[in-house]
Amino acid sequence: MTIESKPTLRIGHHLLEGKIASLPKPLAVMRRTDSTSDSETPYSFDIVAIIRKKIIFSKRPTPIVETVSTHAMEAPKRNRAT
Repeated sequence: MTIESKPTLRIGHHLLEGKIASLPKPLAVMRRTDSTSDSETPYSFDIVAIIRKKIIFSKRPTPIVETVSTHAMEAPKRNRAT
Protein backbone atom coordinates (compact mmCIF):
# COMPACT_ATOMS: atom_id res chain seq x y z
CA MET A 1 0.00 0.00 0.00
CA THR A 2 1.34 3.42 -0.92
CA ILE A 3 0.22 6.70 0.61
CA GLU A 4 -1.94 7.57 -2.42
CA SER A 5 -3.69 4.20 -2.68
CA LYS A 6 -6.77 3.05 -0.81
CA PRO A 7 -6.13 0.76 2.15
CA THR A 8 -7.55 -2.73 1.68
CA LEU A 9 -8.19 -5.46 4.25
CA ARG A 10 -8.80 -9.08 3.33
CA ILE A 11 -10.65 -11.22 5.87
CA GLY A 12 -11.23 -14.74 4.62
CA HIS A 13 -13.18 -14.45 1.38
CA HIS A 14 -14.12 -10.79 1.88
CA LEU A 15 -12.35 -7.61 0.82
CA LEU A 16 -12.79 -4.24 2.55
CA GLU A 17 -11.74 -0.92 1.03
CA GLY A 18 -11.28 2.10 3.24
CA LYS A 19 -9.83 5.56 3.49
CA ILE A 20 -7.24 7.19 5.74
CA ALA A 21 -8.34 10.03 8.02
CA SER A 22 -6.50 12.14 10.58
CA LEU A 23 -7.52 11.94 14.22
CA PRO A 24 -8.65 15.19 15.86
CA LYS A 25 -6.50 14.33 18.93
CA PRO A 26 -3.54 11.95 18.70
CA LEU A 27 -3.66 8.78 20.82
CA ALA A 28 -0.74 7.39 22.83
CA VAL A 29 -0.01 3.67 23.07
CA MET A 30 1.34 2.97 26.54
CA ARG A 31 3.00 -0.04 28.17
CA ARG A 32 2.98 -0.65 31.89
CA THR A 33 6.36 -1.53 33.40
CA ASP A 34 7.08 -2.69 36.91
CA SER A 35 9.20 -0.32 38.94
CA THR A 36 12.53 -1.75 40.13
CA SER A 37 13.37 1.00 42.58
CA ASP A 38 11.75 1.53 45.97
CA SER A 39 9.28 4.24 45.02
CA GLU A 40 5.75 5.05 46.07
CA THR A 41 4.22 3.60 42.89
CA PRO A 42 4.81 -0.07 42.09
CA TYR A 43 4.67 0.52 38.33
CA SER A 44 5.10 3.21 35.66
CA PHE A 45 3.99 3.72 32.07
CA ASP A 46 6.16 4.10 28.96
CA ILE A 47 4.85 5.65 25.73
CA VAL A 48 5.45 3.15 22.92
CA ALA A 49 3.84 4.93 19.94
CA ILE A 50 1.64 7.85 18.96
CA ILE A 51 -1.29 7.27 16.59
CA ARG A 52 -2.18 10.23 14.39
CA LYS A 53 -4.24 8.59 11.61
CA LYS A 54 -7.02 6.02 11.40
CA ILE A 55 -8.41 3.81 8.65
CA ILE A 56 -12.17 3.99 8.09
CA PHE A 57 -13.95 1.06 6.44
CA SER A 58 -17.43 2.42 5.72
CA LYS A 59 -18.54 0.20 2.83
CA ARG A 60 -19.84 -3.35 3.01
CA PRO A 61 -17.32 -6.14 2.33
CA THR A 62 -16.95 -7.35 -1.24
CA PRO A 63 -16.94 -11.15 -1.62
CA ILE A 64 -13.91 -12.61 -3.35
CA VAL A 65 -14.86 -15.31 -5.84
CA GLU A 66 -12.04 -17.58 -6.92
CA THR A 67 -12.28 -19.85 -9.92
CA VAL A 68 -12.22 -23.54 -9.12
CA SER A 69 -10.49 -25.91 -11.50
CA THR A 70 -12.65 -28.58 -13.17
CA HIS A 71 -10.41 -31.36 -11.82
CA ALA A 72 -11.29 -30.46 -8.26
CA MET A 73 -15.02 -30.68 -9.00
CA GLU A 74 -14.91 -34.21 -10.49
CA ALA A 75 -15.76 -37.15 -8.29
CA PRO A 76 -12.90 -39.61 -7.72
CA LYS A 77 -13.06 -42.76 -9.85
CA ARG A 78 -13.26 -46.09 -8.05
CA ASN A 79 -12.07 -49.41 -9.36
CA ARG A 80 -14.56 -52.20 -8.68
CA ALA A 81 -13.22 -55.66 -8.11
CA THR A 82 -15.41 -58.28 -9.77
